[in-house]
Amino acid sequence: MSGIFETLDRLYASGDNAAVETTIKNAIDTQFLLTGGADADSASLYNELAGFYRGVSRYDESAAAFDRALRIFEELGMEGTPGYASVQLNLAGLYRLQGRHGDAVELFLKAKELLESAEREDDYAYASVLNNLALAYQDMGKLDDAYDCALRAFEFMSKSASAEHEVATSYNNLAALALNAGRDAEAEDLALKAISVYSRMPDENVHHAAALTTLGAILFRKRNYESSLEAFTQALELTERFFGKNADYAATERNLASVYNALGRREDAVAHQRSALDAVERIFGRDSERALAYREFLDTLADAGSAQN
Repeated sequence: MSGIFETLDRLYASGDNAAVETTIKNAIDTQFLLTGGADADSASLYNELAGFYRGVSRYDESAAAFDRALRIFEELGMEGTPGYASVQLNLAGLYRLQGRHGDAVELFLKAKELLESAEREDDYAYASVLNNLALAYQDMGKLDDAYDCALRAFEFMSKSASAEHEVATSYNNLAALALNAGRDAEAEDLALKAISVYSRMPDENVHHAAALTTLGAILFRKRNYESSLEAFTQALELTERFFGKNADYAATERNLASVYNALGRREDAVAHQRSALDAVERIFGRDSERALAYREFLDTLADAGSAQN
């Protein structure tokens, strides 16, 4: 296990997803030869593999790997440990991406309770739970609960010099909530603070794209389309570099289609929406609700372009 996560950090930063997957799988195979694959290190590796699959929107494989990590911890009698809670937290994040918001909140709360029982309310993992709960509550329209969780995470992590990532995440969560509440000036200030934190980090952070996406949405609402286009374009480039054409990539392409449409650049709008639809169909299926919505928007853009001509 020595050095494996440092190696993965370099590979993630380079965007070499094939090498990331191969490295994790090789490490799992090696660990199996050494221990039979029923130790905490193996569980951590399966958790890492599951997180990778989640990031590149290979959701079924992600769920299977998370399940394997949990089963290993349970076989070892480690259900009450922070490591087990970490896997629960990551699996809940997968549920949120799949639209299983109630299941996500239930599992986030279990992870939160486990960390509280271990008296870990003042560290990175607990703030991460709160930030993720904020996102899940926001998805469900429970904006007061979402704001409370995001604010508590920020208050925890703003006291720590080594928790820049969760501070930036909290800023971005609060920005999105302010935007939903119509407090655009506050939202923009918070989004810019999140981006400022990410920009100061020595290495590019995978979540920088989320803050750029929030800023792009704020600027779009202000009809500052050129600046919105710049923010979404940067978010798209970062997302593709780290994760390839995943679900976030599709959503950002859809955002870019909206911006180009607002600018009157119909051909560009259609091209980006077609790219968004291709990714969504590959990930969720041609007949999924998301694919149907994306196809409808593509048809609307194409029809508008035809009428213009």
